Amino acid sequence: MLVRQMWGTMPTFEYLRISLAKQPDLFDPGLSRQEFLRKVFSRRWDFTYRRRVYTYDPIPDSGEYIGGVIGREIAELRNDGPDTHWKVIEQRHWPIAYLSLDLAEKEQIAAVQNHQRIGSPYGLLRSLLEHAARAEGLGSWKSSIEYISSASDFWVAAKNYAGRITSLSFVFVPPNMLGAKEAIDDLVKAASEETLSEETELKLKNADGNLVPSGSLVEASVATAAAGGGEITMRAGKKVIFSSSANRRTKEIDSEEIPKPSSIEQVRDFFKRLMAK
Repeated sequence: MLVRQMWGTMPTFEYLRISLAKQPDLFDPGLSRQEFLRKVFSRRWDFTYRRRVYTYDPIPDSGEYIGGVIGREIAELRNDGPDTHWKVIEQRHWPIAYLSLDLAEKEQIAAVQNHQRIGSPYGLLRSLLEHAARAEGLGSWKSSIEYISSASDFWVAAKNYAGRITSLSFVFVPPNMLGAKEAIDDLVKAASEETLSEETELKLKNADGNLVPSGSLVEASVATAAAGGGEITMRAGKKVIFSSSANRRTKEIDSEEIPKPSSIEQVRDFFKRLMAK
């Protein structure tokens, strides 16, 4: 049986960046970010999300791209056939969603299937990582998760609402490592290490609506947050005119292209295609 969603819809995958920060007061087993994530996503976990029990079951590791299946058991009451006079019976089944992870050195990106019977990709991934961090030997890294969004959509909104923008805020998580946006990364890294902050917020305001979202600071901030390094919220008065969490990067996949979990090699190839830039 193929992994399908509701009739009439194509399975959709959402992309999130996992940022990891060292926990300075905890025992450090010496795991790198990639080693930590490989250890987490290479074993089975039973975890709780919104008071429901879920299972993460890994696909055997094949290198740079790893991942598995998240599922939960559902019991539903259905009518049996006419031979039983339509007797109401209980049927149990497991809707499932795929999770794939790119363990590149510079950044770690996850693609999670948004299945209506499973739950929010963001919530599931966060709950799984929080559960794993409580396990022995895995608490030295603290994870932060942000949706990857489109920087171009931000600039379109900024242009369309020029002269009416009253506030622009960025909330950054600790960077995995320095890159092209060193000014922002250095600021967030220093705030995280020196004050032990879990998030760093930059807020720009102009009550008259004359805020101009331009210049190197805003450009670097947008690039950082859109790549999954934080959140962006832009307002015109009380109206949210851009939100990075609402403008998330997604990919629709035809149901026929999604392999069975038991077809290991096909799943590995599917993960590679899913994570292709």
